[in-house]
Amino acid sequence: MAMAEAAWFAGQADLSLQMKERAYKAYQGTGNRIVAAVLALELFDLYTYRGKPSISAAWMRRGAKLLEGQPESNAHGYLAVSKAFGARAAGDIEEAMRLAELAVEIGNRSGDSDLVAHAMTVLGSFRVAVGDVTGGFELLEEAAVAAVNGELSTFITGTTTCTMIAACRDLSDYQRAQEWTEAAEKWCERESVGGFPGVCRVHRAEIVALTGAWEKAEDELRRATSELHAFGAGPPMGDGFYAIAQIRLRKGDLEGAEEALRQAHGLGRNPQPTLALIRLAQGKARAALAGLSSSLGEHGWDKGSRVRLLPAYVEIAVAADELVTARQAAEELGELTAIYQLPAMAASKAEAWGRLLLAEGDAAGASRELRAAIRIWRELGAPYEVARARNVLASALRGLHDDDAADIEIESAHNEFVRLGARLDIAATEREIRLANQRKSGPSRVRKTFVFTDIVGSTSLAEALGNEAWTGPVALAR
Repeated sequence: MAMAEAAWFAGQADLSLQMKERAYKAYQGTGNRIVAAVLALELFDLYTYRGKPSISAAWMRRGAKLLEGQPESNAHGYLAVSKAFGARAAGDIEEAMRLAELAVEIGNRSGDSDLVAHAMTVLGSFRVAVGDVTGGFELLEEAAVAAVNGELSTFITGTTTCTMIAACRDLSDYQRAQEWTEAAEKWCERESVGGFPGVCRVHRAEIVALTGAWEKAEDELRRATSELHAFGAGPPMGDGFYAIAQIRLRKGDLEGAEEALRQAHGLGRNPQPTLALIRLAQGKARAALAGLSSSLGEHGWDKGSRVRLLPAYVEIAVAADELVTARQAAEELGELTAIYQLPAMAASKAEAWGRLLLAEGDAAGASRELRAAIRIWRELGAPYEVARARNVLASALRGLHDDDAADIEIESAHNEFVRLGARLDIAATEREIRLANQRKSGPSRVRKTFVFTDIVGSTSLAEALGNEAWTGPVALAR
């Protein structure tokens, strides 16, 4: 099994898989049901990682069958974790958490530190998803610190730290994500480990993209996805392609963004909300709303996923003039933001409410929300988000007849979009600036004098009207 792990970290994922399958066959042949079951469950994880659910399910059933009638062992804990993933996929989050808790208990009883950390990571991610942020992150951090401290096996260390960082990223908890990414990179350097640096590179690039260094971030992501391909690492590759799609959307490359999303989706990554935002940019607000509504319907209990989707849902609903839908989404977003209490979420919530209130005619309320969003985005070092909020704030200020302040905001947004290279946003702000300048110049006044010389019977009509009726028009013409 050590050689299988060595092959995996050498970038020979297929060879590693073959070695584990041969080892399973050997242990099963000698009647060592416990070790064979552990190998079967490891193969379940590996095939799941490679995006082959049918094969992975078959290996889990094999592991379960081998453990029938056997006394409790660490293998039963790994089986409980595998079943927890199945329960989560089926939408039974209560059963999923129960199974993960059972796995932690079995790990403690059997003295298997890898199992304890693995199960705590799974349980922590479930708790975060249902809104228990404090309890969830306590479990995730406890497992992750054991990982980067060298207390776990190489593979479990990698999966534990990756899950920790992914949880931070999904909640836009950028500071915590940065801390654990740096810790994971140091561990990789210390242990001379390959493979997981590619995963760390994806997460690091996502943070770099937030700062506006899009070209650098995309280059890093392309290298990461190429490196991860050798490991058959489907989920992190999907994250990498999704991040590339986000960058390309911001740059205005809609075709390139959609291509990257197709690659991400093929690796099991949900393409929303970026796909919906692409459709919105294409002027297809109804299609965008329908796609995102469907995705929200698939995450009924998953608060972490819903809070990630709702800001875009509000924006798109406003664009589609579905203000009742937008308000319902904004209210839910506010409730979830109060649960997670993270700065980026607060900024997204404030910006969403700003868009909604402006559409509802409350320019003053919109201005307050948008200024709050700008302040938080600036503190997070997110220039693109700041510029987007400024653009909406300019419209709100015009609604308050504060044209000077509106001009400052729209020009600031435009300059930032130019610096970043956000082509679609540049075009949009240029249109707004032109319209503002046209409004300042005022309407042109056209004066006309009507003479009935070419109309049959015009002379009789003029006599009937009388001289007094012509006084106003003639004077105006002069």
